[in-house]
Amino acid sequence: MSDDDLVESIRDELTNVGLPVLGPEGSHGGVQIEVDEGVWVSWKPGRKLTAAGMAALRRGAYRGDERHPSLEYRGTAIEAMNDAIAAILNAAGFDVREGTDEYHHPMELLVESRRTVPHWRDPIAAPLDGASGFMPGVRVRVLAGELAGTELVVATAKVNLRTSELVGYQLRRPGGDGVIDVTPGNVELAGDEEFG
Repeated sequence: MSDDDLVESIRDELTNVGLPVLGPEGSHGGVQIEVDEGVWVSWKPGRKLTAAGMAALRRGAYRGDERHPSLEYRGTAIEAMNDAIAAILNAAGFDVREGTDEYHHPMELLVESRRTVPHWRDPIAAPLDGASGFMPGVRVRVLAGELAGTELVVATAKVNLRTSELVGYQLRRPGGDGVIDVTPGNVELAGDEEFG
């Protein structure tokens, strides 16, 4: 995978979990992805926190173990967000290393490659599809009986309270005039919203 492909793949994963990913010009308050003899990822705190930290550095507001709280807080925020980013990317199959170049890339993550792992975009396989019961409001197709081929909406899923086993469904009749009872094997998912 080229660095450009890796960058796009990282950007896609992080934006899909809701993290803001900054553009190539950089900024504040989001994930920065940079290509520099590897793909580097890091959290950039918001503008005001960054400005407070820079002001503390310019004014020499640190001495040994003592330093202005803005510097500690900024470091804590970066470390916590980088840990979260690393966990997210690792779960998505990326190989992430921390602290590999503290001179040129301090507090940054090196993303080296991506493995194939089970992914949230994978289709729901037949053994799992409806295994614990379709939720109320889901559109299903009836497979047998007088309404075979009809798409109806699940009103309730009936479960054996002792075994937690799915025993059937009540489906809303066409036109909304009551419900029909069906067994779990007599329905299939009629359609689902695409998320790929």
